[in-house]
Formats: sequence, C-alpha cells, structure tokens
Amino acid sequence: MTRINFNFYGFQVLIASVFYNEEDLVFVNDFSYFKQKNEKNKNFNLKIYLSKLSHFSKHGVRIGTTRLSEFRQIDFKTRQYIYNKNSKSIATSFDRISKKNRFFHLKSNEAQAINEILYYYILSVVGEYFDTIGLMRVHACSFAQVNDGSTVVWGLPGAGKSTLATLLTLFEDSRQLQVLSDEMSLIELNKKIVCPFPMRFSLKKETALLINKMLDSTESKKISFGTKGFFFDKKLTVDCQASLFSQLSKAPLNNFYVLEKSHLFSVEKINFLSKFKLYYKLIFGIGLIQMYEYFIRLENLPALIKILHNRIKLCATIHKLPIKILKRGSNFSTNHEQLLLFFKQNKSD
Repeated sequence: MTRINFNFYGFQVLIASVFYNEEDLVFVNDFSYFKQKNEKNKNFNLKIYLSKLSHFSKHGVRIGTTRLSEFRQIDFKTRQYIYNKNSKSIATSFDRISKKNRFFHLKSNEAQAINEILYYYILSVVGEYFDTIGLMRVHACSFAQVNDGSTVVWGLPGAGKSTLATLLTLFEDSRQLQVLSDEMSLIELNKKIVCPFPMRFSLKKETALLINKMLDSTESKKISFGTKGFFFDKKLTVDCQASLFSQLSKAPLNNFYVLEKSHLFSVEKINFLSKFKLYYKLIFGIGLIQMYEYFIRLENLPALIKILHNRIKLCATIHKLPIKILKRGSNFSTNHEQLLLFFKQNKSD
C-alpha cells in the first residue's frame, strides 16, 4: 500500500492508496520540501485516501456549480465534490471534517486528474491551517539574500512573479540568493519572518522559451518542462530548483514590492489608493485561495474571525515596511536584465 507523509509546518498530511503508486502521483514533487519519511502510528491532521471510480452518484443538496466542478453539501461536516470535463464525470470526492482531523476520499480512474485535484486541495486545506495560526499566505514571489533578509514581491496573476523567481534561480548565485517561493510566500506574523514554501515553478510556454534564449548556448542549466494540465489547464511546470529545496531557510522580512506591468521599467513609491487596493486584496485573497471558501463552512465562525484578524494584522506588519511599486517593461530581455540588476544592487535601507 502506498503511504506518503507530509509535514507542512506542523500540519501532518497522510496520503494512502492501494490503487495508485507513488510514481503515479507526480504532484508529490511539488511538495517535496515537506515530504517526510514513512512513519506508522502517527496522528495526522488530514488523511487522504485514493481509489478507482467504480460507480458514480450524486449526494446531498447542490450548493454551487462551475465549468469544472459541482459542490454539494450533505451536512455541515461532509461535502461532495464532483469533477467533470466536457460534462463527463472524471472524479468525485467526499470531504469529512471533525474537530481533530479531516478525511478526504478521492475516486478517479484518471491519474492526472488525481494529481491536479490534490495539488489544489492540499494548498486549500493547508492554507486554512496557516491562516489560523498566523502563518500568512501572500500571493507573492519571495527570496532571501545573504546578510539582507528577505524580499517579498506581490502581484496580481500574470504580473510576472514566477518569471522573476525562475530568473533569480537561474542567473543568481544560490550561495548569495535563495528563492523561497514563486507564488505562495508565507509570512510568520509574530516573528516577522518569511518561511520557505517552494514548489515547481509554473510558467507560460512562451515565457519559458524566452528565458531559454537568454541563457548562453553552452549553459547546461536549461529549463525542463512538465506536462500541461489535463483538468485545470495548468501552465507548464518548470523543474529548475528541486536541488535547492533542502538548502532553504527562514529569513527576516525587510522589503516589500508590488509588481506591475508597464511599458518601461521603473520603481515608484506606492500611493494611498494603490496601498488601499493592496490591503484589500491581502485581506480577502487574490490569486490563491479566496475568503469565500471559508464562508461556506458556517460552523467555523470562530476560525473565520481569527483568520480575518490575522490578515488585518498582516497588513499592519507590511504597512511598517517601505512599500514600493516595481513596474516591469514590455521588452522581455531588457526588462528582466533590469530587474535582476535592481535586486542585486538594492539592499535593505
């Protein structure tokens, strides 16, 4: 029987299956930084069981439907998700919540669907745990520089965070700079430090090809592509930092930038309106898991209040930093050379 254990900063996850081998579960590579050796008789916060979809049926009251999935509420502690593609069911799951742990049973005959559903599901559940304990998720690229703490670069989807993370990994000396995450940065509120949350980078194919052109023809450190998403239409994954995972460590939060698209490269002080929009998005979520996800579970009102309080506290923490807007130009090669040079030359004030 396949057993895979993860430890996400104290949140224990067990994945078990008699049908799927670890080789089938390629999403495990995304969380390899948190993978633990197999241990028996351990208390887990989340237990995931994978099996084949031998029969299909709908249960409970339909709460919502999207292009890709349908959500049904059986009772306050059990939910069913039905995943489909082109109106054809390819997977179904039951999610049960108790005070001590959570049980998630996912059934599907499509290994790729299993991988993509679990990728987003684990991010969602682990993210709720992080928000509750004050380890705040920020939709941002983050990296640490030697003797200079960490820098967080926040941006809307498509702003270029993963591109920046890939460039920093490929072109900078790993002994001087370490990328902590390309899109899910964790800020520990009490200590005001940034914690690593590394996953395989996700890029558009055109962007990855442009980066390969920037590399010298004799350079052996090229980008290798993963497969395109079958179910959620994920971007191509980039396996360019797996060897650096074990070296990552926490770093003090010193710098905060907002990354935006523009015609020319520039760095500006953030104005009041932009700062207000930033705080609004930090509180209610953008690009990662949204706040409405918590409102579905009405029985979890105390946790919801605590999460809102922590997110407001996050804004107060960032407000004390010198926030600047970093505008990237439209010329890919020139713009990203300027970005790399900027971060190399600008240390904390």
